[in-house]
Amino acid sequence: ENLSNYTPEDLQDIKQILSIALHEHCSSHAAFICNRSFFAPTKDGEHGVWDLGLGKALWCGFYSCLVFAKGTHQLLMNLDVKHTVFLKKQPFLDFLCEIMSQRPWGKRKYGGQQNVQKADSNDVLKFLDINNPTYKSEADFLLKHCKHLRVRSQDANKPIVYEICQLGQSASTQTFQWKQKKKSVTVENYYKEYYSLTLKYPSLPTLQMRNGSYIPMELVDVEPVRVKKITDEQRALLCRYSSITPKEYCKSIQKIRENPNQQYFEEDPFAAAWNLNVHTDMLTLPARVLPMPEIVYTDQYQVTSEAVRDPGIWEMKPTKFHKPATFPAVWGFVNLL
Repeated sequence: ENLSNYTPEDLQDIKQILSIALHEHCSSHAAFICNRSFFAPTKDGEHGVWDLGLGKALWCGFYSCLVFAKGTHQLLMNLDVKHTVFLKKQPFLDFLCEIMSQRPWGKRKYGGQQNVQKADSNDVLKFLDINNPTYKSEADFLLKHCKHLRVRSQDANKPIVYEICQLGQSASTQTFQWKQKKKSVTVENYYKEYYSLTLKYPSLPTLQMRNGSYIPMELVDVEPVRVKKITDEQRALLCRYSSITPKEYCKSIQKIRENPNQQYFEEDPFAAAWNLNVHTDMLTLPARVLPMPEIVYTDQYQVTSEAVRDPGIWEMKPTKFHKPATFPAVWGFVNLL
């Protein structure tokens, strides 16, 4: 059928159908999909592409969608590298040690040591002891980082995903009503009687879930979910790791195109069923490098491309401004916070 009389808006349904067919295979191999971005699960023993600390890791995925070429009916595949931050899939106790290493006492103890991202478990037990004078501040700091966290239990035959709501008392003191036996029991004794399981860390606070249940920290794993809120240090690491040269950028996209679990359409059963073919070469477009803009401070001092030693960097020491401001002899400072 001749589609030349149709506008791209008229062909949106066709584009949507083809997009579903071309992304069905990679969707089945992705652990997380958001806004046409696909992220694969991490490998065993690895938390992601880069560890950002505080239980977070930077994952590298890809963005993929179909677009119409401007002014034509030609369909193009927009393929790009995508980075985002996820919580690391790990035992909650490991997450706990990472978080508590950022407390003031953790920074004092481990600050002088290199490549230390986790606090010692014995130190964590000491500072999360209910008898510790600073217990409340330590518990509040932990709750700040783990509230609404999704965790997966290890104690049931069928793992269950929970959402942390609060911190309870220690497993040795936290009680709840055991409906089957119609009695009040501590969390520690419940696991000992029902599961024949002796807790290794009964002095640690229990995790109170949204459904009201109490689960020991040692029996849950952190689920890898996307994280939007990160620290300034993590944001700096993210920018450093995700900033790559154009040559590396091109190679990264080619790797996505050649990965059978991502966008390798030559072995995609859905693309074959629809008799679809996506060219392996990238589209080449004419372009030019814009010259660096000149910055004029005075008639005597100007920043030009010839004066810059490194791209985007220039020396400010000899700079003389046109008319410096006169600093007053009497001044004051008002803090309104």
